[in-house]
Amino acid sequence: MKMISRIATLGVIAALAIAPAVAQIAAPTAPTAPKPTVTAPAVTAPAAATRAKPAAAAPTEKAAMDKPTKAQRTAKSMECSKEADVKKIHGKVRKTFMSTCKKA
Repeated sequence: MKMISRIATLGVIAALAIAPAVAQIAAPTAPTAPKPTVTAPAVTAPAAATRAKPAAAAPTEKAAMDKPTKAQRTAKSMECSKEADVKKIHGKVRKTFMSTCKKA
């Protein structure tokens, strides 16, 4: 019985000692074949024109008129900030005040 427990203990110790070494071995990778080069067919002008997407990303005049320029926003922000300073508003209340003031 003593011999069996020693062999079992030796087996457990060997397994624990080998496990970190086995875990560090990189997994084998399959060799990759070189990819064949494929040339795309030439696109003619009429085909390219039909595939082209409309320029929807361009800003429209109406959208440009709705948004104030940066200088106007800065002036309004400065005005609201001075008003908040006079009222001695700070923290979350100031943030709310500035938001409503700029929208007005």
